[in-house]
Amino acid sequence: MANAFTTKLEAINTILQIIDEEPVETLQGEQPLEVTSALNTLEEVNREIQQMGWHWNTEYQYPLMPESDGTITLPQSTLEFDVDPRLAGNDSCEYIQRGTRVYNRTDRTYDIGKKLEAVIVSYLDWDDMPEPFRRWVFIRAGRILSNRSIGDGATNSFTQMNEIEAKSAAINYDARTKDATIFDSTVAHSIINRRMRRNGSTLQYGNY
Repeated sequence: MANAFTTKLEAINTILQIIDEEPVETLQGEQPLEVTSALNTLEEVNREIQQMGWHWNTEYQYPLMPESDGTITLPQSTLEFDVDPRLAGNDSCEYIQRGTRVYNRTDRTYDIGKKLEAVIVSYLDWDDMPEPFRRWVFIRAGRILSNRSIGDGATNSFTQMNEIEAKSAAINYDARTKDATIFDSTVAHSIINRRMRRNGSTLQYGNY
């Protein structure tokens, strides 16, 4: 039975085909330069797309507990952290992410001293990603690596239209799978709107 999801090996071999290189049977162990470049480009694009924040890698009202010294350390996979004032009750402090720690910019301290409820955008492993996003990532990565390899026998098998179609399919998937009860909440809308304003866009992913 065929696998419904594109494996990372399949994605890398597709990228290698785009740049006119031979496929590989494994991604384990030492790899040729072409495979390493494909892996690095896939990772680069994957992180770039995931950082936009999607329904499948965003958690709302994520509980963050302080350590004994009052500091809060975010999960290592955190790409973006946000706390809406309406989630903070009477707390008027502004909290931001610095590295893997939460920083109170209002009081200029890492000593948070209490539980926070936050919005967390996480970087997920390849195997945890929805198929439409895997396709968008490896098509875009293939086009980027192909453009970087011009003059070395590379062929641009994927057109810009292929990438646009893959992006559209991914965005549509995300829209279909959103839980309306979450996105109808005033807190969620406030957080989403603030992220849009920071990106200068009516849709965070619309200008990508």
